[in-house]
Amino acid sequence: MPSTTPSATLGFRTHPADKATYIVYGKWKKDHKEPGESQGNFLPSADSVFTTYKEWRNYYNDVILNPLISVAPTPVRHNITKQELQQGLKLRNDSLKKSINSWLQSSPLFIDNIETRMLAYFEQNDSILVRVETDDPRLIKYMRLDMWKFFDKFKNAEIVYNTI
Repeated sequence: MPSTTPSATLGFRTHPADKATYIVYGKWKKDHKEPGESQGNFLPSADSVFTTYKEWRNYYNDVILNPLISVAPTPVRHNITKQELQQGLKLRNDSLKKSINSWLQSSPLFIDNIETRMLAYFEQNDSILVRVETDDPRLIKYMRLDMWKFFDKFKNAEIVYNTI
């Protein structure tokens, strides 16, 4: 029997009656193990995560990618030290990671039915492909789900995003 890569699928669909709420489902599988599945979980609006992501992205773009800013006719270089730059990035990374994990943990059903079960299902050295499916383009554009604490345990896991 051919070997398959351990995988998980997380689906985030906007709720038909409340577009700010997500219906979440999860499926996971691995060779020689019974696949796991959970449906009917809910998460609230992710607007605060999107805002935190935009702050992270703006800092990154302004200070890392584009260190010159045009002000009036003369460009002005950011005058910060390497240490200040690293501290600024760490602060924003930590804030974004906290925001994402707080959002996911805001639903006991997500924690109990998906996160806890996936943590127990896979082994720490598994190379897991995590597929994120969503009908909300903002989740693909503004959600760094690779910062979910699940990825702290599974260092060999990879994430891909798909629209549904």
